Amino acid sequence: MFLALLISGTTLYADKLTADKSRGEWTLVVIPDTQGYTEDWIKQGYYYTEMKETFKWIASAADQLNIKLVQHLGDMVETHSAIEWNRVVECFNILKQNDIPVIPCAGNHEWEGDNDFINLNDYFSLKEYQGYPWWGGHYKGLQNTYQILTIGEEDYLFLTLQWKAGSKKVGAQDAIDWAVSVMKTHPDKKIIFTSHWNEDQHHLSSTVDLFPNIIMTLAGHVCTEDYYISHGRTHNFIQNYQCKGTANNETGDMQVRYYKFKPMEDKVEWFTYSVVANDGKGAFWTREAASQGVFDLVQKDPAKK
Repeated sequence: MFLALLISGTTLYADKLTADKSRGEWTLVVIPDTQGYTEDWIKQGYYYTEMKETFKWIASAADQLNIKLVQHLGDMVETHSAIEWNRVVECFNILKQNDIPVIPCAGNHEWEGDNDFINLNDYFSLKEYQGYPWWGGHYKGLQNTYQILTIGEEDYLFLTLQWKAGSKKVGAQDAIDWAVSVMKTHPDKKIIFTSHWNEDQHHLSSTVDLFPNIIMTLAGHVCTEDYYISHGRTHNFIQNYQCKGTANNETGDMQVRYYKFKPMEDKVEWFTYSVVANDGKGAFWTREAASQGVFDLVQKDPAKK
């Protein structure tokens, strides 16, 4: 069984904002629940300007971190107001204009009051996504999608499943059947599986448990951070910072998680960062155990030049 090596407050911090491309290193950025920023939760001190600034930082850091994909974890909006949806689209466009793949995710706030995800598919263009070279496919719209990227010498499949597919409340067992069929077709790829909430869910046992090539699962939704390994091979992450406060060296200021893949070391490091918070040095690193660490993952070395 793999064990997480949790990083101390200073270890690896000197190079954590740089990926060494010559060694095949690359980064996956994860955006947890942003509804407090699209709606402006002023009481909590959350403002849309912080979200927009964060997406600008991701675009500016794309080269130095070798960012290959940005994955939202759902609850992009709090309500279905045009203001909130337009803000999400504006932020996504910042990345698209810089040729960075960015993937939406349908959480409970995208589903509630809009069970067919009409707003998601109206504000985002399925046709636009279908035009990207990394696009794999979808089921009934952008609530269920997959992407295929060859990164270095490794093929990755990123699959995003709608909120609580297959549950009694939501239904959508057909979405699970679709996801299973996609993953059956790609046994040779490393799969990263995203849904707004994964833990103890029907779709987890119906999908993730079946495929040993699922290397990671990503989720948000609840106000916690967690990391655990299932079946001795799948690394499961929960990350959601919308309930954070400033006590105990914590912040809620638009924290993002990113995973740096290091094929020549067969490692994946993860960090949690806020560019809009201030720790006296212009940024904030979340130093909780589950918010930073490293795990083992066998990866193909980059081709020798």
